[in-house]
Amino acid sequence: MSAFKSAVGLPPEDIGLPAASLAEVERLFTEHVVISLDEYQRLALRTAKQLDHQHALEHAALGLVSDAGELASAVKAHVVYGQPLDMANLVEECGDVLWFTAYAADAYRVQLSVVATHSEMASRDSSVTLQHRALQIAYRAARFAMSAAFPEYAAPEAALGHLSLLLEYLERVMDHLGLTFQQVARANLTKLRLRYPERYTDAAAQVRADKLEALPDYGDHRPLADFRKDVELGLFNDYDGHGCYATADRMSDVGFSPSELLANPRSDFTHVVWFNK
Repeated sequence: MSAFKSAVGLPPEDIGLPAASLAEVERLFTEHVVISLDEYQRLALRTAKQLDHQHALEHAALGLVSDAGELASAVKAHVVYGQPLDMANLVEECGDVLWFTAYAADAYRVQLSVVATHSEMASRDSSVTLQHRALQIAYRAARFAMSAAFPEYAAPEAALGHLSLLLEYLERVMDHLGLTFQQVARANLTKLRLRYPERYTDAAAQVRADKLEALPDYGDHRPLADFRKDVELGLFNDYDGHGCYATADRMSDVGFSPSELLANPRSDFTHVVWFNK
């Protein structure tokens, strides 16, 4: 694996060490440090939710299957619907698959560089299409998921074998798109440092600060508690318009109707932006 193996030769980090600090992540961007596979893995795990071994495997399994599906969906938009390749989205989806691959390897206490060195079986046929590579990733993600979630049916070696091939196919997709490991890894770490400035929290995972955008010039930006009171008083209903959850200075892409706000209130946002019809 050219892109990955070029990173493997750099000094690895001990996966047994505590996750990296935000300061270490910032150093990558201020000093333009070259990221190795194992360094990426350690920095990425800064934002991992702390779970026991089996729940971590199940988290990795669900994450890989869902993100492999999102990568396939981005490829489908281009191949089937004729849309231009959305490179920003593809970089993000490749990064998400890379993150869960690193997380899955760590659940088995295996360094990502070790996973990479065992991924030599994938076809290097340049005629294999982008959509076929995306399907190979989805297939291996599903095979890993079944092996990891049901350990009574498969040894850890089998799960790691699927993970190795998944990593190989991910590089093939990146090659096809003209992306490098450094680009994808840095983009992923950038997203994570925005979403989790200090560490993982359930609240930060819900807010997704990296997805927040500037407040629009139109709409009514109000504290959530005040808006909820007005909804309870009947001043707003589902026919009046729609809203998006927000913070004090940014707006999210999480929409709601007044009835949804009352039925399923969100505690992870402090404000709303309301748009009248």
